[in-house]
Amino acid sequence: MEDKQEISEFEKIKPSEFYLTVKEKKRRIRFGNRALAEVEDKYGTVSFDSLNKDLMERPMRNIPWLFSICLSDEDREDIGDSYKDILSAFDDSNLSVTDVMKVVGAAMQDSMGKISGVDSKKKTAK
Repeated sequence: MEDKQEISEFEKIKPSEFYLTVKEKKRRIRFGNRALAEVEDKYGTVSFDSLNKDLMERPMRNIPWLFSICLSDEDREDIGDSYKDILSAFDDSNLSVTDVMKVVGAAMQDSMGKISGVDSKKKTAK
């Protein structure tokens, strides 16, 4: 029982801000409303099944895209817009797509957890 209690205490203090240093600049990774809208624009729905499939089939194109939609306009500066530009920025920063996906994935899980928490509270209140 103590292990579960310790885990829940850890979850309470776990940071909800995520960063990657790309091209010598610390950039905030945030999977928020804007990123969800980008997913919806690309897939016609906020479907993570389609996104996961694309990530498995074409990670070298889709991980840079996913990274880019998690950045503010300010944080996108000097990286470039194409997947090749973004991959070059990763290379210049000694980051693998796996390194990037770990941080982006953590930001996504954090965001979706907060969304789920809000939804469950709304259902409880009704």
